[in-house]
Amino acid sequence: MRHASFAACVTLLLIGTGVSGCKSATETDVSRSIYCEVQAEAPQRDNNDAPKHVLAATRFRCEAPGASTLDLTMRLQRQVGAGPWTDVASLSFSAKGSQTVPGKGENFIRRQISTACAPGTYRTRVTGSSKARGSSKSYDITGPRSFDPCHPGVFAK
Repeated sequence: MRHASFAACVTLLLIGTGVSGCKSATETDVSRSIYCEVQAEAPQRDNNDAPKHVLAATRFRCEAPGASTLDLTMRLQRQVGAGPWTDVASLSFSAKGSQTVPGKGENFIRRQISTACAPGTYRTRVTGSSKARGSSKSYDITGPRSFDPCHPGVFAK
């Protein structure tokens, strides 16, 4: 009798865990905060053989069910010599809820901007904010620099 009770308890525990295991803790426990992450990628050329554009990308993700709001502005900036950084392309966008959660098999959601190739040093700058379950987070991220990304490298053919 004691073994039957134990087996029944284990079975119920496994069934209950299997059902709740389908959703993340942030979906099942509304008291938990939702984690969001934003990254700025290093600019790169659009084509290794005959580049025409410098591309800059921003990656972001939030835990399910997503942020109530995510507002970001990404800038592709260029510096010539020791001069100031200037914006050569920019994009502002907003996302909310499931739009901030990567799809199945994806780690991040990615947005991209570009400008025509020109000599100089480039970087991606991202500013903005997110709100999720009453918590706010601000972003001011500068990605790694790329030096003349359209110029063929030392090991190019």
